[in-house]
Amino acid sequence: MPPVRTLGDVKCPGPASGVARILRLNTQEELDAALFTTLDDRINFLDLAYTSLLLEPTLAQICTRGNLGPQSKFLDIGGGIGAACLSLGLRSGCHSVSLEKAEAPSKLAVPLHRAVFRKCSREDRRIGHHQFINADVRELGSSFTEAISSATCILCNNLGFEQDFRHWIEAQLRTFAQPGTHLFVTHALMLGKTRRGSGDPEIFQELTFNGLCSWTPQNIPVYHYVFLGTRSADITAASPHPAALPGDDNWYPAYPPNELTCAIAGRYFYYAVPSKIGPEVTVSHCRESWKDGQMREEKLQTGEQGAHWVSKPSRHQRARMRAKKIKACEKNQSLNSQVN
Repeated sequence: MPPVRTLGDVKCPGPASGVARILRLNTQEELDAALFTTLDDRINFLDLAYTSLLLEPTLAQICTRGNLGPQSKFLDIGGGIGAACLSLGLRSGCHSVSLEKAEAPSKLAVPLHRAVFRKCSREDRRIGHHQFINADVRELGSSFTEAISSATCILCNNLGFEQDFRHWIEAQLRTFAQPGTHLFVTHALMLGKTRRGSGDPEIFQELTFNGLCSWTPQNIPVYHYVFLGTRSADITAASPHPAALPGDDNWYPAYPPNELTCAIAGRYFYYAVPSKIGPEVTVSHCRESWKDGQMREEKLQTGEQGAHWVSKPSRHQRARMRAKKIKACEKNQSLNSQVN
């Protein structure tokens, strides 16, 4: 049997005498239990992020990038014990809803939330209204869609492990999220792809920031998207610099300005790549579209004939075609060798 790694030593009060004793923690469950036996009056607000999957530096970036404030509404899908919501509520005063399917975190969430709100009341500290819901979001119906439509900032953590659930969440966000909503995920939702080994275009690498999490010592990419709507009116209202490109009503510029964010806007993902094809033809923008289960890459070319979109197979399609060609060559070589 492999040795159990000790997570650390925690000083806890005794059950009756109050004399401190040392607990040696061998599992994450024991660590969680020890944290919550000493909460009530001794809770340290800065330690809240320690019980969250995303640690304090990452939550601080989410607070800043998501423009969280007292009027904001934060939705955490797969929020565990709700520590991220509490930490952001203490930092910004935002109202929040934490959704968690598993039953075990809910047993820890209740004493945590009570302890935090009791201490806030005694110390007259501001914290927004917080709601913890222990249920499968797919069974909440209209309550879940209302939570998405009213949220100004949404966090989805670890959705990449369940592909069907990730696609369902993506569809809900596309349908019900309001223009201007900030979305943070630890797995890319765009086009239903995950980050690991997917060969994402370079644009995705520019849209991430490194975040600290508690399940790995390395930094992880946190994807920041901004929903700009699927109708031209939504995009014009949400965008600070509305613009239009030929042949497409759903064009949007960079949002917000001077910040590397991505936008969910209908079926297209645009990014500016100014380049010269020749003395008379210029490429000003690129976009990727997802139609009929196929991804296409298009470039806006401007020349004597005006501006028009030129389509070509995406890098994924080109890779598949190369693989098929190599496989066909190998098969032909094998057949030729058998004949000879």
